Amino acid sequence: MARTSRSAPVQRKNFYLRVETLKKAQKALGARTETEAVERALELVVFQEEALRAFRELCEKGEMEDVFGHYRQRSA
Repeated sequence: MARTSRSAPVQRKNFYLRVETLKKAQKALGARTETEAVERALELVVFQEEALRAFRELCEKGEMEDVFGHYRQRSA
């Protein structure tokens, strides 16, 4: 682990990514750099999973109805 970003440890990684997809993500996320685009995209995935987990918990408690079937599709 080399340096820290936002007080979290970071580590160098090497990936093969589609340039066009990376540029589109960078633009969509308003990221200044490719690294920032990848970090933001990963943060969005983590946020989505946390939100779905909370949603599933609410459904299980009967506090929310899953009218779109997301809970049924993702539960496994």
